[in-house]
Amino acid sequence: MRPETANWHFVDIPADADRYDAARDCRPTERGDCVVAELIRLQTALAQHSQETTSREETLKFLIHFVGDIHQPLHAIDDHDRGGNDVRVNSLRDGATGRATNLHAAWDTGIINLSAETEAARAARLLAGLSARHITDAFEPARWADDTHAVALRHAYHYPSFSPSGPPSTPITLDRAYLTQAEETIDDQLAIGGVRLAAVLNATLGRASVTR
Repeated sequence: MRPETANWHFVDIPADADRYDAARDCRPTERGDCVVAELIRLQTALAQHSQETTSREETLKFLIHFVGDIHQPLHAIDDHDRGGNDVRVNSLRDGATGRATNLHAAWDTGIINLSAETEAARAARLLAGLSARHITDAFEPARWADDTHAVALRHAYHYPSFSPSGPPSTPITLDRAYLTQAEETIDDQLAIGGVRLAAVLNATLGRASVTR
């Protein structure tokens, strides 16, 4: 267990806030500060060849993981609900069968797991679509957090009983329209996150190899 890394997976930008504020959203604690600050530290460390090999490998693993985290909508927002963890959700599958979940878990894996599409097929489809869009690939974790926060407000928290005062008291049902939009949003976030990750790795490791 690494309790000092717990808060590095997300940044709790309030649902009623316009954008990321480091003083409010990324305060140091015994469980870490936030994903924005940690990504900056990781990118800086990865660019330096002075790290031992094992430490450098861990830095790379954390960087890859946290770039993914910052593009998951419920990792960049909070509505007094622990990023959607306290929003109870009825089974995502049609009918009464299936396991109940929560909103955060639904956006982590639950919604994407409803699809019969394989990971390889989804990756190929998303890659094929990249040529038709422009994604700014500058390394700007704070802006990434703002972008993801906006996505969460538009889509993840766009359920009928949403309130800025906190989670509903009873489980919610995500209808077919919500799930369809959510899957499209997840695809977008996967594509954007993938491009940004590739860019930071190319730039950082390339720069590191030149200065070695």
